Amino acid sequence: QYGPVLLTRCPDCPRPDPLKRLVTKRDDNGNLGREFVKCLSKPMAGRDGKILKKCYHFEWI
Repeated sequence: QYGPVLLTRCPDCPRPDPLKRLVTKRDDNGNLGREFVKCLSKPMAGRDGKILKKCYHFEWI
């Protein structure tokens, strides 16, 4: 497991949380050991007071 990807923010949400770089540990569909990044942001209140939902951004490296 890797830490946050430096200076890389999620393109799908306005949060300042960095993307996290990980490696698959299961062999589903032959992806064992393949690297990917995902957004770790959690639900939070936005500037206008509305709750921003959790982001599910995911992409293979």
